[in-house]
Amino acid sequence: ERDTPQLSRHKKKNYLLAFSRPFPAEAWHWLVGDSASIHALTNAVGFQFKRQGDDFIHPGLMTVLSPEGKVVRYLYGITFLPFDVKMAVYEASQGRVGPTISKVLLYCFSYDPEGKKYVFNFLKVSGTVVLFFAFTFLGVLVIGGRMRKKRTK
Repeated sequence: ERDTPQLSRHKKKNYLLAFSRPFPAEAWHWLVGDSASIHALTNAVGFQFKRQGDDFIHPGLMTVLSPEGKVVRYLYGITFLPFDVKMAVYEASQGRVGPTISKVLLYCFSYDPEGKKYVFNFLKVSGTVVLFFAFTFLGVLVIGGRMRKKRTK
C-alpha cells in the first residue's frame, strides 16, 4: 500500500531488464493500491500473506484466472515449467477453441495438486489404447464374419 505508480514503473523496468529474452512491457501490468483494495483482491483469489515488519511472508504463487475471473489454477513456486503455464492458461481459456494438440495434451496430462504440477495420466492413456484395440478387434471379427457368410452363400 506504500508503493506509488512511479515506484511501480521503476520496478517493472528493472525486472524487464533482468529477463534473458525480450518481453513486451505492455503485456505485464503492475498494480498499486490502498490496503483495502489489496486485501479485497488477495482475498478474492485466495492469496494469504502476513506482514512481518516491512516485509511480507507469503508463498511463491502464480494464480491463473479465466476470462470470467474464476480461479482456474494455482501454480506454486518461484519458477514454473513452460508446459505447466501453457496448460493452466489453456484450461483458463476453455471457452475458446484451442489448437488440437493442446486438447490432446490436456487429455494425456492431468494436474496433480499434491505435486503441484502436470503429470502424464498413464491410466487414462493406456485405457484409451486398450479400448481402441478391443473395438478394432471386435470390428474385424464382426466384419470378417459377415464377409465369410456372404462367400458361403
